[in-house]
Amino acid sequence: MGMFYRVGTEPGSKVGYGLGGLLALESAEGWSSDETLTWGSGLTFSWFVDRKNKLYGLGAVQASLPVDMKTVEDLKQTFRHGVFHKYVAWKGQR
Repeated sequence: MGMFYRVGTEPGSKVGYGLGGLLALESAEGWSSDETLTWGSGLTFSWFVDRKNKLYGLGAVQASLPVDMKTVEDLKQTFRHGVFHKYVAWKGQR
C-alpha cells in the first residue's frame, strides 16, 4: 500500500509524517516542492498542500467494486501532475 500513501512523491525520496499526512522533505521535479503535505488515502481519495508554491488540490475517484487499483493510482498521479503543470504554465505567463 506504500505508493497509495506516497502520491505525489518520487519512490525513494525523503519523506516524513505530519499529523495530517505524509510530508515531502525534498522537491520532486514536476510534482511539488519540499514541505508539501499529502495524503493518498489508499483507494480513491487524494489531497495535497504545497506551501512553497501556495498550491493545493483535492481529488476523488468514484469507483465501483472491484476496484482497478492500477487505474486509480494512475488517475491520482495524473491529477497531481496536471495541477502542478497547469500552475507552472500559469506562473510562466504572469
